[in-house]
Amino acid sequence: MNVERKKFIKTLAIAIPGMVLIPSFLQSCQKDDLPSVSWKGKIVIIGAGAAGIYAASLLRQYAPNATIQILEASNTFGGRIKALEGFADFNIELGAEEIHGKKSKWYDIVSSTNANLFTASRSETDFVMLDNRLESEDSAKSIDAYVKADDAAGTVVRYSGGEVSCEAYALSQGVGSIGLPYFNALTGNEYGTSASLLSAPGVSAEDNLWTSGTANYNVSNRSYHSILEEKFSEALSLVTYNTQIKNIDYSQSDILLTDQSGNTFTADKVIVCVPLTILKANDITFSPILPTSKQEAIDKIGMGAGMKIILKFSTRFWDENAGSIYGNGPVPEYWYTSKGRGNDHVLTAFVMGDKASALSTEGNNAVNIVLADLDNMYGAGIASGSIVDSHIEDWLKNPFIKGAYSFASEAGIIDLRTQLAQSINKQVYFAGEATHTKGHVATVHGAMETGEFVVSEILNEFV
Repeated sequence: MNVERKKFIKTLAIAIPGMVLIPSFLQSCQKDDLPSVSWKGKIVIIGAGAAGIYAASLLRQYAPNATIQILEASNTFGGRIKALEGFADFNIELGAEEIHGKKSKWYDIVSSTNANLFTASRSETDFVMLDNRLESEDSAKSIDAYVKADDAAGTVVRYSGGEVSCEAYALSQGVGSIGLPYFNALTGNEYGTSASLLSAPGVSAEDNLWTSGTANYNVSNRSYHSILEEKFSEALSLVTYNTQIKNIDYSQSDILLTDQSGNTFTADKVIVCVPLTILKANDITFSPILPTSKQEAIDKIGMGAGMKIILKFSTRFWDENAGSIYGNGPVPEYWYTSKGRGNDHVLTAFVMGDKASALSTEGNNAVNIVLADLDNMYGAGIASGSIVDSHIEDWLKNPFIKGAYSFASEAGIIDLRTQLAQSINKQVYFAGEATHTKGHVATVHGAMETGEFVVSEILNEFV
């Protein structure tokens, strides 16, 4: 989730058979440098997303005598990793879609399978709606509104001043009403919100910590969900589904967990891996209540609405070399989903923040609104007359997710994430992308890293 990385992929043209590049997953695990312990206690992990699954996998390896249980509120694993199968002649990612950089465990894991990884082609061209005209990025470079918005998006990630929203920063750089939607697409929407809610110093602070690399990768021949299933089968055997933990009582040495049906579970340690929005909504209560600093972090770190609307058409009416198509209406960004993956004509509408909240209220009518937006860009009846099928993945309405991914809401975001990640009494631990303190928030590999951080903390108590 980085403006400069998003632009950098245009300099690459790589088609990678993943299994050739990186050693196997087990070899990459050996790099974790975690101690092995003989502790025989019980750990309950709440949430079978990337953080929880990876934490369980590491615990099985490095604490083989411990009892590990994963309790998942929904009927499946993966969290914000979710595939749409059968809609087109390829699998479509409804949640996490890109692998951000080579220097990450998620890249290593995906590369150790038969997944075919690819990046954007050098010939790929973005398009942007400026006022009432759709421009290619080359033609837009001569338009002042585009240049100012593009420059502001590139410099905001290096901002070093006082607290200001990204939108306010853009306005201070001369970005006007014509260029602001494009700026919002590159910043607010990219980071999971609206530019008006995204902190410029917060974004800068987190981007400066990023270390996993600048290139983004996609997979052409399978889904991330299937990769989790393949690589973490042992950890997934530990999952109990349809079990929504409602209360965690850590007032005694034996932690007591109660689910939605009144069933109870006990543990010596608990790792909470639920999305930040679940904590914001108080869907899990704690006894005693959470420390003030942790509750403050939960309240202040940003996370809001997000959705993908998948559209399949009978014909391709957009440029065959199109990458992203940036709108100035209800959808900040579309992308050519089927390029490099399949032959069906598929676009993804990627909508975050206030625009996602507005579309969410429309229900199924959101598809008609998006088609009207595309008709406005390409010509009356062009999109609405060739639509074949659609799918709305509204993460705000998912009862066990309730949003997209966390974002930098203020300048002190690193301190807030540190407070969120802090364990309580060496009993209750917190993992998931929102707890990442080293820049890799809102990514699969960042979520996995937080799982490892917590496992390391637990294991080192018994060395």
